[in-house]
Amino acid sequence: MSESSESAPKYRIRPGTFFDVSATTRIYAASFSNEPLIDFFFPTRRQDPLSFYTWSCRRFQRRYWTPGYSLSVVVDKHDHPVGLSWWKRQTQPLTLLQKLLSPSFWIGSVVNAVIDLQEYLFPVQGLNKKNMETFEQAFSAVEPHVLNTPQRQNAHYLSLLGVDPVLQGEGLGKMLLEDGLEKVDDDDSAAWLVSLAGLEKLYARYGFVEETKVEVEGLSDWKGDTASNTSLPNGEKYKPFAFALCHADLILQHVIKQFITTMSITLEEHFLSRAAHSSETATDDPIRGFPSSIISKLTDFDDERIKNMDENNVAIQVLSHTPANFLTAETIIASNDELATAVQSNKSRFAGFACLPMDDPVAATNELERCIKQHGFVGALIDNHSNGNFYDGLEYDILWTMAVELDVPIYIHPAWPSQKAKEALYSGGNLHSDSSSATALGAFAFGWHASTANTILRLMASNTFDRHPNLKIIIGHSGELIPYMFDRINKATAFFGMNRGFVEVMHKNIWITTSGMFDVHSLRCLLGNMPLSQVMFSVDYPFSDNKLGKEYLEMTRREGILDEYGIKDFASGNARKLLFHQD
Repeated sequence: MSESSESAPKYRIRPGTFFDVSATTRIYAASFSNEPLIDFFFPTRRQDPLSFYTWSCRRFQRRYWTPGYSLSVVVDKHDHPVGLSWWKRQTQPLTLLQKLLSPSFWIGSVVNAVIDLQEYLFPVQGLNKKNMETFEQAFSAVEPHVLNTPQRQNAHYLSLLGVDPVLQGEGLGKMLLEDGLEKVDDDDSAAWLVSLAGLEKLYARYGFVEETKVEVEGLSDWKGDTASNTSLPNGEKYKPFAFALCHADLILQHVIKQFITTMSITLEEHFLSRAAHSSETATDDPIRGFPSSIISKLTDFDDERIKNMDENNVAIQVLSHTPANFLTAETIIASNDELATAVQSNKSRFAGFACLPMDDPVAATNELERCIKQHGFVGALIDNHSNGNFYDGLEYDILWTMAVELDVPIYIHPAWPSQKAKEALYSGGNLHSDSSSATALGAFAFGWHASTANTILRLMASNTFDRHPNLKIIIGHSGELIPYMFDRINKATAFFGMNRGFVEVMHKNIWITTSGMFDVHSLRCLLGNMPLSQVMFSVDYPFSDNKLGKEYLEMTRREGILDEYGIKDFASGNARKLLFHQD
């Protein structure tokens, strides 16, 4: 390693670009995730974090092209933003000639027009405009008290400063603040900000003093301590000043420890219906033997599930029933209706995958159509076989045709092995078919994943994807062993007689979630063989823990496997595109 690389700083500050807006929006949401004042003007952001993110991102996009605003970012060694600051200076209006000659003016006009169109076509729900206007009145009320000298008319206003909560305590907020104040000093100007009451000593370390305070009707719940008027100390390097105002702007929230808020959409999250749990025909279902703690989580749609989602930054769970091998068609229909009721009661947090009676292709097709059109489900989740039938027969073309017509994906999930498979593969010798080791081997240790991979390859070998080139299939568990065998399978599928090659089908027709797999090595293997656009995060709740999923996303960031844009797509963006048709 060279001497220069050894001495290279771990973090540095650079001017922000328009392409940093998405990452800085995430940092903003993370830094202030627990700040009550934001709840004041966006009261639904905890229930609908995606809307809050969209609103914030549009706001930052407009701000970037607004004269007077400047964005600075602190970045890591990979040039990924981990902190941000927005500063603003008073500017003179541009003359007509200046506007004509200014690229920024024209670009900003186009960006604002696009955002105006987005807001017209796709308005963000949840913003309390009245409360937001009340909040903004604070600035109109206080500026005459602050910008009251020629020097102060040209003062730098620190609008926002935030640091990724994972890196709080590393001194990054101090870096950003000192960098901005150096620019203030270079301009022989002053700096001002809106302070949280109680942080006066923190600001005083950088030369800030309290200047004034105003009362704003409607913000009485946010009153801070009374601020005394004091003059600037003589000889102060930066000549800054400040005022305390009713919890107004949210400066230096990096001093408050919070969790990372890369909000996720998870797709392989299970429930157990009352109809299935009480069914007399499902007495052989292995789910019946699971601990009561798991059963209670499977049957809960309310307090415990939502609390667990909130604590671990899961924005939306796409719910699906536990394996349906042992359920009748009537029980499956009742289970779908029960799921629809749960989704309708909390549409901002839940979506649904239909359960289908896969032993009857016509009934499965009819139930898929009913659930999509009547219940608004976003697809279906099916067992990877029905008593040894792997769906590659022509009789299932009616189902694949309907899925393409409805433009919804089918999630193929591992099922318990059939009796024949258990006898052939998971019994005999010193292995008893009813032992815990045989159960694990035939299911979550290996058998499930090999069997599901077999289902996918049988669909390819039977030319299903040639007959249905727009069919969308999802598989979980980081690809059910296929990514590890990718090159070998690709070569072997020359014997399948496919019109479209294995790689083309995998990259166009197959999406893969990481459900239950929280290992970065398997993720590297997966991303080495599949485009990121086809890879989605999932948890497999309650059989896997949402907390493990949250830690996995944080590890993915720390390991540098994905940049901030990639993590956003992995955690939620790709799922939004596939399931909700949102870019």
